[in-house]
Amino acid sequence: MLLPLGGALGAFGLWFLVPSLLLALTGLIGLIYALLSFCRSGPLRLVALALLLAPMIGVPLLSNSTARATVLSTRGIAHPGTVTEVRVSHGKTTTYYCAVRYEDAPGRSTSVKCGTGDTVGERVSVTEDPGGLVDPEFTDQAANPRFDLAMGGLADLTLLVIATVVAAVGALLHRLKVRRNPVAGATGQRRSSTDGASRAGNPAG
Repeated sequence: MLLPLGGALGAFGLWFLVPSLLLALTGLIGLIYALLSFCRSGPLRLVALALLLAPMIGVPLLSNSTARATVLSTRGIAHPGTVTEVRVSHGKTTTYYCAVRYEDAPGRSTSVKCGTGDTVGERVSVTEDPGGLVDPEFTDQAANPRFDLAMGGLADLTLLVIATVVAAVGALLHRLKVRRNPVAGATGQRRSSTDGASRAGNPAG
């Protein structure tokens, strides 16, 4: 629950960025810790982490898109406009931002996250929230929050299913290993009993 909640919270601006990261990281660390605690098999742990990598990244991102699209689709206003500039930001990933001049509001413009296919002079429609709760988006991207919600729910369900299956299989393998080596288990129990008796007979120790 913390992964989608953290992702959704991050859609509401810089003020919520730190709480969003804290929630998402707490959910991520908690999930990995629970998985490693229940699953004692090293190879199975590696397989589980490999399978969980994509949905662990996808859940917060899709939740973020869902929250933003939901706000824009329910209370956003669409503005026709023209792309006047395409800026490229280079970091860990390459990001494109389009400067859009509104046609129905002379003198107003905004910056929208766009892609490689967007060019200067392109006619577009931008949906923005009057209260500025979320960043503006192209209208076609903000029109269908249900798709992002469905994909986010599917990714979250995938996390739960994979983690539960791996934890169950890991616990089963551990139990079978104990049953196949009853001598080691009995030795461990005798050692525990001996240690307990020694402590009881020597209170000062």
